[in-house]
Amino acid sequence: MFDRSLKLPGPPRIRGLDPELAQLRLARNPLGRMSELFDRYGAPVALVRGGGGRVFSGDPSCPGVVFIRGSDLAKQVMLDHDRFHRSALTGRLTPSSDALRTRPILEWGTGLFAVNGDEHRRHRRLLSPFFNRSHIESYAEGMQRATAAVLNRWKPGCLVDVHREMMDLTLRNSAKALLGLDVNVDHEIVRAGAESLRLVLSPWVLLAPVDLPGLPYRRFLKAVRLFNQLIKTRIDQRRRTPDSSNDVLTKLVSASDEAGTLSDAELVGHVSVIYAASYDTIANGLTWTLFLLSQHPSWYRAVTEEVRSIIAGDAPTLDELERLVILDGVVRESLRILPPAPWTTRIASTNAQIGNYYVPKGTEIVLSIFHTHRVEPIYQQPNTFDPGRWRQIKPDVFEFTAFGAGARSCIGSGLALLQMKLILAMLIQRYRLEFDSRQRIDPVLNITMAPRSGLRMRVHGDDDFESGAGSVSGCITSLYAG
Repeated sequence: MFDRSLKLPGPPRIRGLDPELAQLRLARNPLGRMSELFDRYGAPVALVRGGGGRVFSGDPSCPGVVFIRGSDLAKQVMLDHDRFHRSALTGRLTPSSDALRTRPILEWGTGLFAVNGDEHRRHRRLLSPFFNRSHIESYAEGMQRATAAVLNRWKPGCLVDVHREMMDLTLRNSAKALLGLDVNVDHEIVRAGAESLRLVLSPWVLLAPVDLPGLPYRRFLKAVRLFNQLIKTRIDQRRRTPDSSNDVLTKLVSASDEAGTLSDAELVGHVSVIYAASYDTIANGLTWTLFLLSQHPSWYRAVTEEVRSIIAGDAPTLDELERLVILDGVVRESLRILPPAPWTTRIASTNAQIGNYYVPKGTEIVLSIFHTHRVEPIYQQPNTFDPGRWRQIKPDVFEFTAFGAGARSCIGSGLALLQMKLILAMLIQRYRLEFDSRQRIDPVLNITMAPRSGLRMRVHGDDDFESGAGSVSGCITSLYAG
């Protein structure tokens, strides 16, 4: 039995204003507000004492929000996936009915996110073989070609928006590996998928989910509907004319178990969420890694020397990538200190307990990956970028939660790490990127964390690693020690 007298700590209500005021304060600075709550009340902590409010939950009757950090609470929530469920990527935009206009949202952004219990276990078994080591390695050659094509259009002295370039590159890689698409040929599907993700992350869509001409929500509905239709057409083509293509969609169409094959709606759900999660999250991870390297010249120099000493040609082999110890530390430290997915959520499927506290059914639990990655003594000087720490520490999956843990760990984590390391290795041996100080870096948080206005960097072929370091302004300065 749960002790219902143990109420979660949190800020008191202000009559007539909470939980709306609490949600507004959180939206203005999510990580900063969570830091304030953790510092004052510890973890777990409620958004509002006594309940109320929601962050991502699609249930208007959500009884409240609980924030957690640290490996113990992460383990409790992540391992008990029958009690703590996931929900669709669309979150608060998920419609409560299958009305004709909004019906496509019930398919888009679902996949492994929106299934739970035995259904989740079944779908995970069907997808897992297509993300094993052999399949992941088979995508490397295509990634090498796409990376070379992007790097070839850069010239020493030019100014590039690294965030935009990484989004373009990872979009190309994900389209090919996951859907078997060439962005230059199948641009309609690629554009619809990218537009769907861009708009579901837009605060304007969330603030005004009104289906009227000219509004972002109308454009979101249009993009989702088009993407679903085009993917279903591609699924039908694969079923009518099976081929030996190695992309995930082709393999999934024919995947089956004792319960049969996946339906078109299930396939659309899996494809949309894997596609969206793969390129957006990886692009943001690469962007933050390049930014951090630009601010830490000694590590930039060290990883550059390692890459140039080990890689024999422009494109690294998989064996060479595994020998890049400093690069591995750089990637892991970047994912630790500026995680591209800084939080993850669960919904209590029944009355439950978080730590020693009672939470009612439907409560939204927000695990801060950002704050979990700063827990001492696991991470000494946690706000400092120090890739060398990974030679001494081996945190478990609940202490380093960049890819989740348990039955709901990221199914594409191996693909993400391969892509990040491959792109960085190819880029670093050819160019040095200098941070352009004539810009503010203000992270914007929704499902992922990205620089609000991009990240401008100047391309160089020389080795003056000190240039561009230590000249950063914007909210990014509050997230790490520099």
